[in-house]
Amino acid sequence: IEKAQSQKYRNELGEKLIEQYDSFLTDPRVTNAHMEELNQNLGRIFDEFRDEINERHRHDDDDGNNNNLSILGILSLTPQARATLSMATCMSLHYLAYSLARPATMTLFTSTRLGFGNSVSAYPFAMTFISPMSFILLLFYGNVLHQRGPLKALQTTTVGCATILGLCGALLAKLDPLIDSNANLAKVARYIVGILFIFRESYVQLITSQHWSFISSVLTPNQSSTWFAPISGLTSVTSAVSAMGVGKLSGLWGLQGVLGVAAIVLGLSVFFGER
Repeated sequence: IEKAQSQKYRNELGEKLIEQYDSFLTDPRVTNAHMEELNQNLGRIFDEFRDEINERHRHDDDDGNNNNLSILGILSLTPQARATLSMATCMSLHYLAYSLARPATMTLFTSTRLGFGNSVSAYPFAMTFISPMSFILLLFYGNVLHQRGPLKALQTTTVGCATILGLCGALLAKLDPLIDSNANLAKVARYIVGILFIFRESYVQLITSQHWSFISSVLTPNQSSTWFAPISGLTSVTSAVSAMGVGKLSGLWGLQGVLGVAAIVLGLSVFFGER
């Protein structure tokens, strides 16, 4: 804004000087001595403007270099590149958490103990609720975005989704030993598994779209065409790594523990989203 205002001021002042110079030339009272003095004054003014512009450019370059992040003294990242890398890391952690939660919720949903393994129509019936759930989440996101802005909207939706994953995993871990002796608790556990399955299918695009929106706002169209593919590749790598670790994690802490790990990873992604 300062640059624009300063440039506007210089343009207006330049136009006034030109008008005065033209009127000066047509004034019959002006002598050669007056013209020489005027040219000297104009030259001094233009020299001062040029020195001011050069000084501003020098300060801008110094500020840009001071804001760069140096990695091991080898690679220097501009604020734009650093913001893009941070959001790409945030998105990759989000996909890592999703790739942990997806097989866990799918296994729970299709299990005969906690889920709907005995029902053939349970899966297509649950899929019909994904669009309404996505719409509800979108309304919630729009409200937070309007009231608190894009950064708080990303933080709120990410932490909220991580909390739901963690709470559902904890509840299922508590209910699992009790469902054999209590049919009502077994029914409650199935409801939790069904809601968790629908929620997991719905929240992923809500958060992902925010990541891509931020990255698109930082990069130019040419930069986007260059970097979108590597960023997508990074998320694919993290998804593959997490998918390979689901079996080991479930062996250690069960499927409910996998949901807890997914919640922690998703919550940690907020840190990079704030950079």
